[in-house]
Amino acid sequence: MSLQEIDEVTITVLMDNSTDLLLTNSEHAIRTPLILKERINLPPPIAEHGFSALVNVIKYDRNKNTEANNHSFLFDTGVSENGVIYNANIFGIDFDHIEGIILSHGHFDHFTGLVNIINTIHSRRPDSIVSLYTHPDAFLKRWIILPNGTRAKMPALDEKQLQEMKVRIHTNTGVRLLPSDQLPWLLITGEIPREKHFEKGFPIQYVENSSNNEIDLIPDPLVKDDQALVVNVRNKGLVILTACGHSGIINTINYAKKVTG
Repeated sequence: MSLQEIDEVTITVLMDNSTDLLLTNSEHAIRTPLILKERINLPPPIAEHGFSALVNVIKYDRNKNTEANNHSFLFDTGVSENGVIYNANIFGIDFDHIEGIILSHGHFDHFTGLVNIINTIHSRRPDSIVSLYTHPDAFLKRWIILPNGTRAKMPALDEKQLQEMKVRIHTNTGVRLLPSDQLPWLLITGEIPREKHFEKGFPIQYVENSSNNEIDLIPDPLVKDDQALVVNVRNKGLVILTACGHSGIINTINYAKKVTG
């Protein structure tokens, strides 16, 4: 599958499991400064058990050496209703220009901020229709059962609620190209084949199967909806972005190489 070369990709992490105000910039990472205009830069960004990143893919006008076009997508929305919005405000980022939201998979630490982010977009653009790209299994009702037998039902993504919010839901098990097949700048892998026996997915996960008013829990360790993003940066090669990476990082890399040739 042909994935066009881009000139640059910027990945702005809006939520992660940890934060450290004392970290300085590096060759590939620009961080929030501790001191700004002779003041401690407050409030700081927050960290939560979850993930979200703003992905911006860019091409330059080769003749003018200026930015010709760019496309932005939000990858996951964190574990709380407002954490990603809070950090985006601190970083001076709005969601006006994102062209869609991509879910890595249907676990609550990746989708809980979705509804309020959509509401934020609609508050600024009332007539806008938000595109959501995900795997159909992201809407499954899931449980976890710990080795000691303790079990818990996990929050589930509400498809009906999203439809009522004018969200255009694109579900797909295979590869998808964004912003379009005609402009294949970013690739969503879809389901990733599990070839390495040591990459075991999420062994404590079960899926709910309701029948005759009873709930059966079926082992579902693979998290088939887990998917990654891939871009092809000029003179660099593939850049692969995962979230939890339940498919396994080796499986993910191998599949990204396979589908991009």
